[in-house]
Amino acid sequence: MLVGACLGNRDGCCRRGCAEEEMPGNSVNLARRQPFWPRMRWIATFSALMFILALGWSLKTPMGREVAPRVETVEITPEDESALSAEPDLLTPTGPETREERLPVAEAAATPETPTPMVPVAVVFNGRVLSDTDGHPVAEIVVEVAGRRPGGTGQAEIAADDDGTFIVRHAPPAGLPLAVRAPGYAPVLFLSDAVHDAPERAAEIRLGPAATLTARVVDALGTGMAGVQVRLSAEALDLRFSSDLLDLPYDFDAPEWSAETDLHGTAVLVDLPPAVMLTAELSRDGETLLRATEPLTLTPGRREIVWSIGTGTLVTGRVRTEAGTAVAGVEVWRLNAGADMAMVFRPDMGTSVAAKARTDEDGVFAMPDVAEGAWRIGLAPSAEYASVAEYLKVERSAVVTEVDLAAHAHLTIAGKVVGPEGQPVANARIVANQAGTLIYLTADISNSDGSFALGPAVPGAYEIGAGTGRGDLRSSENIIVQAGDQDVILAMRQGGAIRGRVVDALTREPTPAAIVCSAAGGGREFKGFQRILSHSVEFELGGLKLTDYYVVAHTADGRIGVGRSEARPLSEGRELLEVRVEPGAKLVIRSTGELGGSYQVWWGETIIAMNGLEAGGRIELTTPPGEVWVHWRPRGMREYITERRIHVSAGERREVPFDGE
Repeated sequence: MLVGACLGNRDGCCRRGCAEEEMPGNSVNLARRQPFWPRMRWIATFSALMFILALGWSLKTPMGREVAPRVETVEITPEDESALSAEPDLLTPTGPETREERLPVAEAAATPETPTPMVPVAVVFNGRVLSDTDGHPVAEIVVEVAGRRPGGTGQAEIAADDDGTFIVRHAPPAGLPLAVRAPGYAPVLFLSDAVHDAPERAAEIRLGPAATLTARVVDALGTGMAGVQVRLSAEALDLRFSSDLLDLPYDFDAPEWSAETDLHGTAVLVDLPPAVMLTAELSRDGETLLRATEPLTLTPGRREIVWSIGTGTLVTGRVRTEAGTAVAGVEVWRLNAGADMAMVFRPDMGTSVAAKARTDEDGVFAMPDVAEGAWRIGLAPSAEYASVAEYLKVERSAVVTEVDLAAHAHLTIAGKVVGPEGQPVANARIVANQAGTLIYLTADISNSDGSFALGPAVPGAYEIGAGTGRGDLRSSENIIVQAGDQDVILAMRQGGAIRGRVVDALTREPTPAAIVCSAAGGGREFKGFQRILSHSVEFELGGLKLTDYYVVAHTADGRIGVGRSEARPLSEGRELLEVRVEPGAKLVIRSTGELGGSYQVWWGETIIAMNGLEAGGRIELTTPPGEVWVHWRPRGMREYITERRIHVSAGERREVPFDGE
């Protein structure tokens, strides 16, 4: 962001010793308070000086030409934020001390102007927090920085009042991750912006009632365990106030709540978000006692739960190669079984691990205190071995259960990614999957010569394909290969791209936005989409089929715009698609039933948003004005069974509840 190095103040000058301080208009006001003859002498002297200056200037400047004012600019960097925290008023520019005696006019004009670095003008964000139940202001709110934005440090000045209003000041750019909470309410996450920059344009943020969990931790004899840390965590995505944030391309801190059990083994956690999947973990003295097998979803109000430690089953096992050789020193994971489908553990599953063990020299491992339920036990991801995670059903009455794991080594799928003319394609993403299973192999990058290798793999047939999501090349056709194949060729297809920029519809100012792109035609039938979450002004959607697409731009402050363009090869050099964003209407989608479900929001043939909601959950999103269709699919059903047709106007806020039936 660029700002001028010289900003006027309330006295009409920048207080930096520039010639503007001695303009005649200012001097006349002072002269009227002087006696007549001294004033005349001053005027005569001033006139002579001005004549000399004008003569000198005319020798440098052609007659009649306007001289453009000189404006120095400085580029604001993230390092400038540290200067803001020391200033009581972030909006007041600072500079060197002003001298008590001003330079005479002639001397001031002859003195070279030296640009002075400026403290950047702050982003000012105003908000108003209301109860989602009755619309009344919420008192005792706490607004705090909840992470970092790309290129930022996360410093801010925040002031909140008892009437639910608050103001946040921080260095540019906008988009600082923030959280708001209050006693008895569930917290939400949101982003600052430059639109709600005054109290009369305050952003409206609504808080719903919170849940309270009373947790009791007991040992095998039923005695309460003191000093146990009970920790709940959630995905930041589930606490977003608005879906205009899309998948939060910002570094939000992971929301957590914790409490320690008392002498009776009881801990109380308050102000928890309902209708959000919470992960529970129990620990004492640095040792993990329990990771809950199933996510915990609460409803507003109070709930009690008892966790028993030391009452589970001992699970033992052995890891061998296909030749029967014991595999020592490998890590074994235990996860909740989830879907009843074969799987190989991937690195991204590490946060869901309930327990870990390591094999001894005989390949033996042990997992004590395994709770009743369905589990998957398999090798942790490694560069050496792969195994299919074994399904294990633990009964309450079981004392010891055994499981054997087969470790497959040195089994890979290798080949090359090429373009339509056989040229090597670098930086492609390759994905292979065993049909009907959760066994996936991925490689994010192919080498400069197009070569790739996936593995270690377990035996079987895989469906494999490659794509880049950028440029003129579309993804390859999927083909069937066997684990161990080494000469696989994945041929990318000719495609196109759409380049564009986002601007404000009124000012035409460039505006950062997240982009959703979906194929045009075919009515309201979901055909997949491509998203760019970097919140940049200009964008490129690549790897597209040569057809028409709708491009939807979402800004973090709730503006929205829709454009349409045909994907064409970049070599054609077409003009940028301009997507103009403006304030839209707000839809609040609620899941009021007991099951939850999934929604789609359409504006004409354009899909605006889609996601899932837990029972009791809500999401607020922006849609263009006009007719909007909301489709709803209850959990457990394959088809969308409910359709609502709604007409909305710009600035309108409409509730759309679904009871799950």
